[in-house]
Amino acid sequence: MLHTLHSPPIVEVTLWITAARLATLKAAGEPIPRQVNLEALVDTGCTFTMVDPHVIALLGVEPTGEWREIHFIAEHPFRAPVYEIAWGLRAMWSQYRWLEFNVVAAPVMGVGMYIGRDALSGMRFIFEPPSFSLEFK
Repeated sequence: MLHTLHSPPIVEVTLWITAARLATLKAAGEPIPRQVNLEALVDTGCTFTMVDPHVIALLGVEPTGEWREIHFIAEHPFRAPVYEIAWGLRAMWSQYRWLEFNVVAAPVMGVGMYIGRDALSGMRFIFEPPSFSLEFK
């Protein structure tokens, strides 16, 4: 469970490659990308979890071939590529709980990631301004 006194609800997350991608890179003797630490906004109005394309580029992952239509970032809807990554939340006991999850590469403002309703469906989010809690179910 995470608690903070931030308003809006912002958490620190770490992004990385999936376990399958890690195994593939190790087997091929390829370099392993570093984990990326960033702030993420818990956004209950966001359908899909979105990561800034510059952050996705740091991980060196390729799109899955799927696309999602995004409506709220621009005046006109646009299609954004989907990537499979792993991302972790640091729990109070300093251990990471990793999720392998599809995210959309789309511009985000003020943070590196928006945690959308797709990810929140597997979490418990309680927002009582100025604090909140976020935990895995």
